Amino acid sequence: MAAPLFIIGPQRNGTTILVKLLCMLPECGDGQRGFEPFDRWDIPFIGELGGDASRTPLLDGVRDYAARCDARYAAVRVALPWAWESLGWLRLLEIFPDAKFVLIQRNVVDAFQSWLSLPYIRKLPWPGHLLGATGHDYLFEAYAEHHFAITCTFDRAMNAAPGRVTALGYTRLVGDADRELAAAYAMLAVDPLDDAQQHIRLPKHWSGK
Repeated sequence: MAAPLFIIGPQRNGTTILVKLLCMLPECGDGQRGFEPFDRWDIPFIGELGGDASRTPLLDGVRDYAARCDARYAAVRVALPWAWESLGWLRLLEIFPDAKFVLIQRNVVDAFQSWLSLPYIRKLPWPGHLLGATGHDYLFEAYAEHHFAITCTFDRAMNAAPGRVTALGYTRLVGDADRELAAAYAMLAVDPLDDAQQHIRLPKHWSGK
């Protein structure tokens, strides 16, 4: 049975590329994309963390995937949605005591622009009072506040379980993947990929900050 390896970050913050890179390691996952408890929208998964975690469908899905995985780690991607329930991801530390966690976060401006580009977000009829004089003033303030709250949970996790949790920066990952992944390699006790940078392409919404 593999130990769960949670790759966690807010939506549009780099969880997809991080899963892709880590799943290239022979010790991680099935060499493909890992496992997503609830593909593309993780509110139901996050919601389960507030109840009885012993018997919930999506958490059991993580357990089943780990049991089937032949590698040392079973990669599990959780893209945290813009919702206060996302702060509950910290409960995964206690629910899965043998799990490892690689966290990732992006420059808030780039993340916001990327989030706005999602087709279903563009189609929403945003009220005028949320958009402000420059287009998305108040909406960005709310997004940035939530982004900061997620950052605080990352700090708490790092302090609570330093041997099980490491955090990466999306900008640094895209700019120098081999160097930024070093902390994850060390925590997982695995050999590094050979030239991880070759698998990186710059995102459309990129400020380089």
